[in-house]
Amino acid sequence: MPANEFVQNLPSAGDLEADDLLYVQRKVSGQWQDFQFRAGNLNAVDVLVHTAVYTEADLVGQNISMFTPAAGYAAIFLPGASIKFETPTPLGLSATIQIGSTADELNIVWTNAASPEYLSVTECAASLVQQSQATIEVDSNIAAITFTLTVKLPYVLLAV
Repeated sequence: MPANEFVQNLPSAGDLEADDLLYVQRKVSGQWQDFQFRAGNLNAVDVLVHTAVYTEADLVGQNISMFTPAAGYAAIFLPGASIKFETPTPLGLSATIQIGSTADELNIVWTNAASPEYLSVTECAASLVQQSQATIEVDSNIAAITFTLTVKLPYVLLAV
């Protein structure tokens, strides 16, 4: 598939719907990578995307603070977050990254055996962050090494 070509999951003979998933496949550093995101909005609420780069310097214990929703709003994380994890010394050990603020978090578990690794964080249906920090939690195997995380996290803000 050519770089930057969009494949749209559209209903037969229908128009693009606000909650349709769009799939993008791009050649990144010589390898094809798959990306997905929701189109436009979800139930008339704009879908926002938190995009940022974090390193071990951003850790407080095993947590990285991303943002706090504004007063009166809750952030609902959507499935399909993606992370590019880079480290100069892959350990070959099991590693975990969670995104959220409670036990109901987006989660990925993998073996840290390559650099970089592209991870899709989709294990949970949604995660609610209300009046607290949205955080990334890494396990002790990651917290102990040098790393770079590039995070793309789709979410919606709802008044509470």
